[in-house]
Amino acid sequence: MQPVQFYGGPGSAEEREDSPQEESDDELYETESSCSSDSLSTDAISENENVTEEEEEEEDSVNDVVASSVCSWKAVASTQRSFPFTVKEELCVRPSSSVDGKIWPVDAYLLFLTDDLVDLMVTETNRYADQLIASRVLTRKFRLRAWVPTTSAEIKKFLGLILHMGVNVLPETSLYWSKSVLYENNLVPLTMERDRFQLLLRMFHFADNSLPHTGRFYKVKPLFDKIVQRFQEVYKPGEEVVIDESMVPFRGRIFFRQYIPGKRHKYGLKLYKLCTTEAYILNLELYCGVSEKYQSLGKTESVVARLMLPLLEKGVTLYTDNFYTSKPLADYLLSHKTYLCGTVRAFRKGLPKEVTKAKIKKGEVASLENDEGIKVFNWKDKRNVFILSTVPEHDDKLIATGKLSRNGEEIKKPKCVMDYNKAKKGVDLSDQLSSYYTALRKNRKWYKKVALELVTGSCVVNAFIIFNKYLSDKKWTLLQFKESIILSLLTDSPFEKIRPGRKLSYKVSPSGPQHFLSEAEGSKRESRKRCVGCYEMISTNKGSKVASKRAKKISTFCSSCDGKPYLCLSCFETKHSK
Repeated sequence: MQPVQFYGGPGSAEEREDSPQEESDDELYETESSCSSDSLSTDAISENENVTEEEEEEEDSVNDVVASSVCSWKAVASTQRSFPFTVKEELCVRPSSSVDGKIWPVDAYLLFLTDDLVDLMVTETNRYADQLIASRVLTRKFRLRAWVPTTSAEIKKFLGLILHMGVNVLPETSLYWSKSVLYENNLVPLTMERDRFQLLLRMFHFADNSLPHTGRFYKVKPLFDKIVQRFQEVYKPGEEVVIDESMVPFRGRIFFRQYIPGKRHKYGLKLYKLCTTEAYILNLELYCGVSEKYQSLGKTESVVARLMLPLLEKGVTLYTDNFYTSKPLADYLLSHKTYLCGTVRAFRKGLPKEVTKAKIKKGEVASLENDEGIKVFNWKDKRNVFILSTVPEHDDKLIATGKLSRNGEEIKKPKCVMDYNKAKKGVDLSDQLSSYYTALRKNRKWYKKVALELVTGSCVVNAFIIFNKYLSDKKWTLLQFKESIILSLLTDSPFEKIRPGRKLSYKVSPSGPQHFLSEAEGSKRESRKRCVGCYEMISTNKGSKVASKRAKKISTFCSSCDGKPYLCLSCFETKHSK
């Protein structure tokens, strides 16, 4: 699905980039979903129907490299690999334990949220605040007068609150500090004041505005580069990887905003992703309106070449859809000991017409192979599916999938189709995981959307995959994983002890302090005492000897009353409702 550009307004990119003088006081930060994820269906491979003007121009230029030289095509045969996979899949950096000698989710997350990354956020946020304050005349009630420099510890709590707001969603961020019984939340107000959170969100920055602008996404480039580098340092992938695009939802005014009709979020900023088949993100590239060509390749082939740079010459197999796959790309990757398999558009230059225009019936395969090992398949399912592959094991034989059709017949597919379906879900799964409990909200600043997607989306997804695969004996759900990270960042404890039983409540006396019913520390057997209220009531009627045996034994006490008397729930409510 090829994007169509939408232009936000007159002026150049540099003129529209925000400066300290243009920063708005009223940041919009309302609920919105995260990166879109496509369907994970593996039963059908869809052609991308919409070919736009940009693609048509590309088709004329992309394959100019390919001369109209005649290739010799022959029957497809399965052979042995010339380029064996030379890298061991492994976790290169292991986290250190933070609590109880165990590895917790926050330890995996801090593999990516490094001290260097947090220091960058702290430095640039403080720098931007100083620049903004210096450019304004601060009146007595100006919010910026309350600014004090932030720290690494505060930034981590700030990110913990943003993650918490993705798990526990309220219509507006200010409601997390509301005292209404509908929205009351004890954790958020105890962690940070509302005005401080909003001020940090406004000042949140990742680059020095005083330096010359280098490129269209200079606002987020330092953070972007550090995160991508860390992704590649922590984990070495296996033999199969996949490339596709995903969207960071954004409807603001920026000229490189994209429109892709087939995505869940049709408008947004496009990210090219290189992932493993298990959804671990290895490399990223943000589309900023102009894609520079790499060597003699076309635009889409250049994107693939740049993303694959760390994995060339290692015998890796890459899977792409028909937006990227072409014969020049296959030639380039083969020259760097890398295999390619993907759907391809029938009108791409250099493909044999005997295959692309073959008239075949459902279930039949037409295929040819050239001397370089590039194979082209035309398999008829509900419609024609064209596959280009350089994988030596792929041939034109049909393999049973283990599934039956409605007529009870065994479903068979070529091996290249089955391998493609199995691998292609990697980017879709990454987008799907990132969209669950997303921390993204509506924001006027595009670079903050991208940064928060990376820090609270991509980093969390990668940490989740690494944690379940290498660091944990049991499988955690994404919700459990995020909850543990939030608790660690906000309370310094990766888990919460919740005792079963009736929920404790409190009431406020008409005058005087709030009274809370608290649990005594330690085991219930050791901390239980007789309820003072029950003891007084029974001793009044039947004497203290009977009361000492019949009064309830409980482990709850009023933390605000003098002497902190032990009270059961009913006696507590009776005492403080008078």
